[in-house]
Amino acid sequence: MPFNWCRSTGAVRLWAFRLGSVILRAMTSIAPDPEEVEGLPQVGLFEHLGRAECLDLLARERFGRVVLSVDCMPVAFPVNLVVIGDDVYFMSAHGAKVDQAGGNSVVSIEADATDPIYHTGWSVLVTGMAEIVTDNELAERVERELSPWAPLDHPVVVRVPCTVVTGRRLTRRPPHRALT
Repeated sequence: MPFNWCRSTGAVRLWAFRLGSVILRAMTSIAPDPEEVEGLPQVGLFEHLGRAECLDLLARERFGRVVLSVDCMPVAFPVNLVVIGDDVYFMSAHGAKVDQAGGNSVVSIEADATDPIYHTGWSVLVTGMAEIVTDNELAERVERELSPWAPLDHPVVVRVPCTVVTGRRLTRRPPHRALT
């Protein structure tokens, strides 16, 4: 009996992987060179962002990382987040994140966006004392505005006030040319 490629899921997956690799290589080979835009070499510049711009960028994101201390070691957990006013909220199942919030510990929330072609992007970090939200009306608002990606139950809403806010943007600019 001849081998049936259509019934072999392993072969189909391998074929799809190889095809995807070929397409990805083709796409990256025609992408513009990140070192040149309009014929000018580009230079990366860090721009420090103000509080208002940081919170605006953070409010656009729905995914970030909460950074906290577990057994005296820094640990970053992915979270879905929402910004309401000057506070960041996330929902969590019981565990390290909730333990830290219940103990009123200082945590940080980080979110970012990057452009791998032009090597640009931004990063925002907010730090504050985490606390479990006990106000039912506020918790319901957060639940309406936030839908966690993980398929687990997330019964606890955590608030992190933006006590310290920092942000940077990496931009590409043409190098300075002297006037002749």
